[in-house]
Amino acid sequence: MTLGELINTLKSFPKDYLVFIKPYDLIPHGFTSYRGYYDQLALEYDVEEPCTVEDLLKIAKKVLGKEFMGYKGGNFLMTKNTPVWISNYGNTSNMLLTKVESPFTGYVYIYGEYREVA
Repeated sequence: MTLGELINTLKSFPKDYLVFIKPYDLIPHGFTSYRGYYDQLALEYDVEEPCTVEDLLKIAKKVLGKEFMGYKGGNFLMTKNTPVWISNYGNTSNMLLTKVESPFTGYVYIYGEYREVA
């Protein structure tokens, strides 16, 4: 899923729904350059502070058109076509964000799928 697709999908859910990354109930909290591909994004997570659709949407919109420094250098522009991975800074999880859905009232789940990193 790209940054633009993530933003458009999040817009379709109520703003007060809580967001979790499945299957571990991780909580998204920001973006960084993905260590696997510096020109792509990583959705970072923790298990502390709650995140609503509105919170994540604001963060994602701020990333559009912003340059990020790659893990080992270089600046990379993030656009609506930039792929999004699920990984914290400095890690290579190989989990590409593939699906966002709301199977229950009040919750939005983000899913990743394992992909080989060349």
